[in-house]
Amino acid sequence: MPVMNGLQAAYEIRNVAPLTKIIFFTVHDGPEQKAAARLLGIHAFVAKASAGTQLIPAVKRLIACD
Repeated sequence: MPVMNGLQAAYEIRNVAPLTKIIFFTVHDGPEQKAAARLLGIHAFVAKASAGTQLIPAVKRLIACD
């Protein structure tokens, strides 16, 4: 993203709309990124390499939580 990274964007979203559900969809699949996402209250973390099997189920889980 040209202006900010995903963690910064999630932080801003949390400040503006704290009830918004956020899925991290990223190429960065390391433990540091996952830990930082958990600290921000991200609802799901999907690596782009796993999108074919994990993205739709992650979205369905968040929809079912409503």
